[in-house]
Amino acid sequence: MDGEYRRLSPTDWPERTRLPGWVRLAVPVLIGCFATKLATKISDLELKFSATETVGLIGGLIWLSLSLRAKMLTAIFVFIFGISLKVSKTFFLYDIAVGHFTPWVGGAAGVVISVHFLAALVIIGIAMYRRRGTARSGLRLEPILISGPLLFMAAGVFSLLNAPDATLVWFELIHQAMLLVTIVAVLNLELDELRIALRLLAISVILQGVLAVLQMTVGSDLGLAFFGEPQLVKEQIDFSEQNRAVGTIGHPNVLSYMFEITGPLMLALVTTSKKGTDRLIYLAAFAAVLVGSFLTLSRAAWIAELVTLPMVAFILYGSKLWRPPAVYVITAGVAAGIAISPALPMIARRLFADDAGSASHRWPLVRAAFSVVKQFPVFGVGLNNLGNAFPRYDTTHYSRVFGPVNHVVHNLYMLVWAEVGTVGLLAFLWSFIGPFWIALRAYRSADPFIKGIAVGGSAGLVAHLIHGLFDPGFKLSLPISSLIACQIGMIGAAYLMTKPAFTKSGMRPAEQNQLT
Repeated sequence: MDGEYRRLSPTDWPERTRLPGWVRLAVPVLIGCFATKLATKISDLELKFSATETVGLIGGLIWLSLSLRAKMLTAIFVFIFGISLKVSKTFFLYDIAVGHFTPWVGGAAGVVISVHFLAALVIIGIAMYRRRGTARSGLRLEPILISGPLLFMAAGVFSLLNAPDATLVWFELIHQAMLLVTIVAVLNLELDELRIALRLLAISVILQGVLAVLQMTVGSDLGLAFFGEPQLVKEQIDFSEQNRAVGTIGHPNVLSYMFEITGPLMLALVTTSKKGTDRLIYLAAFAAVLVGSFLTLSRAAWIAELVTLPMVAFILYGSKLWRPPAVYVITAGVAAGIAISPALPMIARRLFADDAGSASHRWPLVRAAFSVVKQFPVFGVGLNNLGNAFPRYDTTHYSRVFGPVNHVVHNLYMLVWAEVGTVGLLAFLWSFIGPFWIALRAYRSADPFIKGIAVGGSAGLVAHLIHGLFDPGFKLSLPISSLIACQIGMIGAAYLMTKPAFTKSGMRPAEQNQLT
């Protein structure tokens, strides 16, 4: 009827828009063939990967139907939890160990495509799409933060001059490029999205803490191998076997990295968050950090936290120790202390008793790495190549202490120095000095939330740099390097929100008002 809207049927379409009959028949046939082939391929995979691909395909179809904001929030969820829940696939796996592959020593042994990285790409894509046509369309970047990774990658390219195996160099360069993508993704979050990302990070820390407690209570793993959980690590301490919690991130030391990096940030956000629910979430995460760190039995993490946590409390609380936020933190610390007080004898044994040579091996390995540095002082022996080249160039022969495996030195700085030389070490250090500089500028903000990210985020980086004196950390664990890149991006995002240019790039006025 005239003036009324009615749904058009296919017979109402103009003749030129109708598809030929053979096309309408061919499309479902092709879809069916593709689905059959895909189902066959998925069925041949391991359960972990077949389930992941099936859920990914179904979830992807649902995700496409969501609103743009829902798409972004979903991507942030996957981005954060993808760090600790290791759902990934390694392509071109390169077994360079003598006799067997050792996953916790060395760098990238292939090209690892994780859901965390895919989510970072989605975040960047959505951020660019929603800012199209604005005064500052495109990506938000902070040159100081971007320059460090780029210079380190450039040093890696120069290290090809001495590298025994160029393939390993390129694998690590690809990994470093992925970390740069992570930084850029976080830099392009808006204020409300950054708040959500931090809440999700706190929840992921709580989950890892709960898993650590359950693992130690049960005395074995929880059967979560699908999400990356390995078997509990058993270590000789004071001539007896002792379990160490692993979470789902891969190893007790790696789990301790996560706690030491996020702990100062969680502590800072307890006092700088305005909502009571947020404070409770961050307080629970901080308590999980304290308990979880103890259960990893990582001495270096304990040292790092003893330095950084009081530093954060002093900077943010100062003379406000008796105000509610500080009281909450003190209460959580006292409660955690009471909870682990029965384990004080274990702490003493871990610090002072026999550790099966774990501590005594570190200094000889440092001397061995320095012997390599002296031979390749400028560009190093090759990015990601020390594990493979150690026995060849070590003039002290201390690198053979662990037998025929591609082991590396238990010192982050010596590892970087040996692999990419003095040029690369300076670039690597700038990758951390840059965020500290940005954090100092963000700390001047009047907004407590931004101040908390600046202080807590940079203190978390300091904690890992302290731990780097005893372990390779960042260079050894792909999830932890992603976490560090994420935290660097958060510091940069907080700083960008203090600049007038942030409003021009598409920030909503309501969000700008929260910063003034």
